[in-house]
Amino acid sequence: MSGSSRRTVVVAFISNLGIVIVKLAAFLITGSASLFSEVLHSTADTTNQGLLMVGLERSKRKGDAQHPFGYATERYLVAFVVAIVLFGLGCLASLYEGITKLVHPHPVGSPLVGLAVLVASLFLEGLSFRNAKGEAAHDQRANESIFKFAHRTKVAEIPLVLFEDLGAIAGLLIALIGLGASAITGNDRFDAAGSLLIGILLGAISIFLGLEVRSLLIGESADPLVEEAIRVAVLESDHIRRVIYLMTMHLGPTDLLVAIKVAFDGDLAFSTVADEIDLAEVRLRAVVPFARLVFVEPDIWRENQDNK
Repeated sequence: MSGSSRRTVVVAFISNLGIVIVKLAAFLITGSASLFSEVLHSTADTTNQGLLMVGLERSKRKGDAQHPFGYATERYLVAFVVAIVLFGLGCLASLYEGITKLVHPHPVGSPLVGLAVLVASLFLEGLSFRNAKGEAAHDQRANESIFKFAHRTKVAEIPLVLFEDLGAIAGLLIALIGLGASAITGNDRFDAAGSLLIGILLGAISIFLGLEVRSLLIGESADPLVEEAIRVAVLESDHIRRVIYLMTMHLGPTDLLVAIKVAFDGDLAFSTVADEIDLAEVRLRAVVPFARLVFVEPDIWRENQDNK
């Protein structure tokens, strides 16, 4: 999944960088508030993807004395900053521009140029969204909405890019309507209203993605199907009577920490217990290869008594 995450981010970065340049040129020609909001929107998207690429690279560093579990969670930290700070700044800037133009309206110059750029940007954003949707489909379950996928997946980058592109398409449609209405009616407040709606859209995306990534940053458990596979693998032994408890936490999308306590027959020699723990780890990693850190606590099975 790491390779597909990087590919999705790189495609979106290149696409948005081109869009920023074109939109900025169009804004300088037209002075449209909606176009200015779209410049901010695409600039935020491009910066987001640049930061996501940095996070992907930094998360690959191996653990050290200060960070023995490694740096995989840095992907989630960067994604959280992207979701909250940059989308939030884009939201505030768009709202400010919209309010300013409502209070001090000025005519939009060369609206046809702005409309042409918005249509071209829609095409490019559509290509980027199609790529991100295709990458998400590899991990998306049958009949699962993108909202449920964003809530379930442990890969923060793909939902971020997916909703960036979805938000960009919605923002472009709003800008098209606002700028088009201003050009047709001569009322510049339609353009200002478009900027305000784009700001609200960015704010909504920021809150939604921020809440989803926050959960990953705090530490989410593995999928219930993965945890069940771990239990089944560990119990494939004549000497392990039951799993007392199992706790998992994703340090990264493909970096799982597993802590498990199991009950052994009470008459086993210490060396046998040690061998059984080693074999249990081998079986566990065979079904869950991304279980990088596994901690097994042994206990003694006691009839008619709960193990704690």
